[in-house]
Amino acid sequence: MDDLELDQRHLKTLTLLYVEDDQDVREQFSRFLRRRCGALVTADNGVQGLEAFRLHRPQIVVTDILMPGMDGLTMAGEIHNLDRTVQIIVTTAFENTDYLLRSIEVGIDRYVTKPVNGERMTAALLVCAHRLRIEAQLLQELEYRRLSELALVETEILNRSKVLREHIEAEERARVARDIHDSIGQSLVALKLNLEMLQPLCAAKQCGDAKTLVELIAEMGGVSEELRDILVALRPSFLETTRLDQALRWLCDRFKARPAPEFQLITSGDFAGLDGALKLAFFRICQEALNNAARHAGASRVSITLIRGAAQLRLVIRDDGRGGICAERAQQKQNAGFGISIMRERAALVGGALAIDSSPGSGTTITLEAPLP
Repeated sequence: MDDLELDQRHLKTLTLLYVEDDQDVREQFSRFLRRRCGALVTADNGVQGLEAFRLHRPQIVVTDILMPGMDGLTMAGEIHNLDRTVQIIVTTAFENTDYLLRSIEVGIDRYVTKPVNGERMTAALLVCAHRLRIEAQLLQELEYRRLSELALVETEILNRSKVLREHIEAEERARVARDIHDSIGQSLVALKLNLEMLQPLCAAKQCGDAKTLVELIAEMGGVSEELRDILVALRPSFLETTRLDQALRWLCDRFKARPAPEFQLITSGDFAGLDGALKLAFFRICQEALNNAARHAGASRVSITLIRGAAQLRLVIRDDGRGGICAERAQQKQNAGFGISIMRERAALVGGALAIDSSPGSGTTITLEAPLP
């Protein structure tokens, strides 16, 4: 199918507005136009033509120039102010230079003199239909390209999210393994040694005094309590039923039960009704920061400040430890022991930002801010 056939078919899909103040000319020429376009709207002056345009939004306008109320060129200018893509054809019995200059100014697409010749008008209509068809194709191509690019971006985001989830899960497994090794693992080793010491005594029916058994039972109770704490921290339901300030207080109490720095929690605001993902991100980041302070920074005091503002949630964690190492690892992204990049990724997942100030000898300050949904 050649361009002419494509343009003819496209013209049959378009709406055309015909504005002519001469009733006989309008009625006669309307029959000609109606056979060539998809739908025809008529008006007998510029004012009615502009109203008809606003109502029907035609793609092509054919108009006379000299008309009562509002002339065709003034109407054409108003139409182009509303939509620059509309194709406008002017018909007039006068070949006046002023009209031609005004036609150029308002962006008239074609100029056909009266009496209108059917072939010249058909050619003008096909030129307009061709322009509109090409513009429509370009818009379709641009939209297709935009959607394709969006699909690529979406795929990239999904792939990165998958990698991020795997990274976070791996970090969580490493943290749990660390907790089990450092707390439960050591307690179980000590319990095993004590039981091995009792084994020969029991074989000789000399199991020792009740005090030793009470101590062993107490150790087993402590191991059970540590295991319960780890499981509670891992379970999503823990945060679903607990306010964030309460969860952070529980976290501080858990650290206080070990040989650890002195923890102080300060809260301000109402923490009821926070988004679940937001609570989880703040809890995990605080958990990792406290682990860093307790295990690596050599801190003696740690302060945690949680503030809920009108539009954002803010968490500041300060310790008086060595500093320096955290900043170096954050810069080099060597976060095997500190999980700095994981903390940043968690913050990004909730639209937040993580800032770290860790000058050598001046302790470490971690600030987390995220918008409230």
